[in-house]
Amino acid sequence: MTSRLPIQVSRGFVVAVITSSFLPLVVACGAEAASPDGGLDATNESDVSSCDAGMVTCTDGACPTVLAACQGLPTTIVADDANIYWTNLGTKVGGGGNIPPTFKGGSIAKCLKAGCNTMPSSLVSVTENFGATLATNGADVYFSAIGTDAGTTQLFLCPVDGCASAISMLNSAATALALDAANLYWTTGPEVLACALTNCVQPTTLWQDSTKQVTAFAIDSTNVYWGTSAGSGGMLMKCAKTGCGTTPFVVGSIVRVDAMALDDTNVYAAGQVNTQSAIVKCAKTGCGTPTIIVPNFTSSALATDGISVYWAAGGAIYKCPTSGCSVPSVFASDGLPTTQTGTSIVLDSTSVYWSDPATGRILMLSK
Repeated sequence: MTSRLPIQVSRGFVVAVITSSFLPLVVACGAEAASPDGGLDATNESDVSSCDAGMVTCTDGACPTVLAACQGLPTTIVADDANIYWTNLGTKVGGGGNIPPTFKGGSIAKCLKAGCNTMPSSLVSVTENFGATLATNGADVYFSAIGTDAGTTQLFLCPVDGCASAISMLNSAATALALDAANLYWTTGPEVLACALTNCVQPTTLWQDSTKQVTAFAIDSTNVYWGTSAGSGGMLMKCAKTGCGTTPFVVGSIVRVDAMALDDTNVYAAGQVNTQSAIVKCAKTGCGTPTIIVPNFTSSALATDGISVYWAAGGAIYKCPTSGCSVPSVFASDGLPTTQTGTSIVLDSTSVYWSDPATGRILMLSK
């Protein structure tokens, strides 16, 4: 990876563009699609438990389209107007018990929303371990990884057309990323940071509390929102993008936050309220105790378009109106594993996109 500090983001530097043929893909339920030629590379296939581009089991809900197959543990997925992007963690190395695994041979990939013949293009290879964080503004993708500087975790960027080597912004860990037109925002766990997209030398600390751990993270036009969990004081919080010191605004109280999503007026969270799992909502202006809109569900993948909330759980993608429902509808069931660890969901105005690490696929379904 190339280190360049400070960085000036520019469209003028030379990159290696890796291209693929973007062709619309239509997968009929239970039908064979065009066979991929191995995906990104062989190292990214070693943890794919099932590499079948076309066979989609549709037991409930509508049948999704497979946009990409044979990916190496695809996790975080983001989108711009035309494309979807995701992180491939690559090959899992070690781990077990209380020792977390590491990952080698990862990459960041993209596919046109219209389809890429199940063969996405690779933007950049990430040979060092990285933590599935990803954000895009349509010009660049931003992510965190362990760099070549004595194993230091760094924030990197790569143009969406691809780059021969990721460009280092600065040394910092990140468990979640978000960005607006001017700044990148991220959390390291006990703190929330911000830095300009150009000439970022020293990040600004928006909030810091060593006794708490951020477990979910999102932004809107004026504020940064995050959730913490029981062991560190479960809360939904927000802070102005300009900072709030040690006194963020408490939006609502919740035992555990597993995932978070925003619309214009509300914060939605999946987690635990009192003694039960639930998906809840809380006004951005504050609500005290959040309102349960879906009982007995939680997920690490949650998204909303302001009309419905979508989440992954129990082998399916579920949907519920933001007003609430006692029994959610199954939006898609394609043979996803019972435990949706690592699954990520992103929406646009017409469709839902999600990653399936267990089968190495990226899928979509119209709303």
